[in-house]
Amino acid sequence: MQSIYRISGGAGLALTTAHYYTPSGRLIQRPWDATFDEYLTYTMRDQDANKPHNASDLKRTDSGRPVYSGGGIEPDRRVPGPIEGFNPTRFGRSLNGRNEFANFATRFDAEGDTRIRQIPTGRKTVRPNFVVDDAMVADFRELLKTDRVKIDEDAFKKDADFIRAMMRFEIDRALFGVADARRHLMEADPQARVALTMFGEAQKLSDLSRTPSKAAH
Repeated sequence: MQSIYRISGGAGLALTTAHYYTPSGRLIQRPWDATFDEYLTYTMRDQDANKPHNASDLKRTDSGRPVYSGGGIEPDRRVPGPIEGFNPTRFGRSLNGRNEFANFATRFDAEGDTRIRQIPTGRKTVRPNFVVDDAMVADFRELLKTDRVKIDEDAFKKDADFIRAMMRFEIDRALFGVADARRHLMEADPQARVALTMFGEAQKLSDLSRTPSKAAH
């Protein structure tokens, strides 16, 4: 469906609303039956990798692989990672939402930065390619106490890799640039690490797609 809306300057906005189907009739859109907030936060919620499907939704790709219609495009292998490839606990998500990692990054300067400062900063220095050590984690915990964040010890332990990765990411981004920050984060990103092992399987799927078939994906 297409609607035309009149806007300023004598112009108009053409807005098209549609469902998207593949040639075989497979709907590749996830249903949206709730609020807009639900739609925006969908990826932040736990996903069921083994959710049931209706038999009528079964479709086949050109190579004969089973896929399902009506629920959006589902990955062959699911690695939950709503925040930078990580799937932290509610506690870890709250730290990110409160900008605690970015706040912690303001406590550091780059080693060798000789810019004149008006007053002593009391900040520590780090060099490129630094590693988040136990002392830095202890300092981060002290920041949380200062910010009156109640530390969930079990969650802090479960989220240890996420916490260290985000600490490094925010410090890198503040001092050494986005490129360094992204490069180091990629090394720790659980989704990226799994993806790097999947090139062989991806090649096999690519080869299968060249197999002649009457079915369309």
